[in-house]
Amino acid sequence: ALAAAKLEKLRLANEEGQALAEAEAEMKLLAEQRAAMEATQRAEKEKTEARRAEMEREHALQMLAMEEDAKALKDMEEETRRLAEQRAEMEAKRREQREAIERARDENVRMMEEAMKSEEEKLAAMES
Repeated sequence: ALAAAKLEKLRLANEEGQALAEAEAEMKLLAEQRAAMEATQRAEKEKTEARRAEMEREHALQMLAMEEDAKALKDMEEETRRLAEQRAEMEAKRREQREAIERARDENVRMMEEAMKSEEEKLAAMES
């Protein structure tokens, strides 16, 4: 009976040891799963952060491009305005030149008519 009691005690101790070993193995597995999950979360967080940083960079580049486009448009508008002013000045000069040429032509015609009239008067005076 004593040997049977010792045997039973050993068997219980063995079962306890096995249960303890199984519990430790399960805890180790859970710890590994938790570490893997945390590593996955960290990787996801890093990917998200990298995506956010890339989006911010793209946005900054878009804003810069828009500013450059706006400046180029403003420069083009200024150049168009300057060219329009130059054209208006050139047209005004051409108009002034045309008017001056017309005045000179009219003056020449008037002077020639006066000279012809004067010549006619001289001829008429000579004839009479």
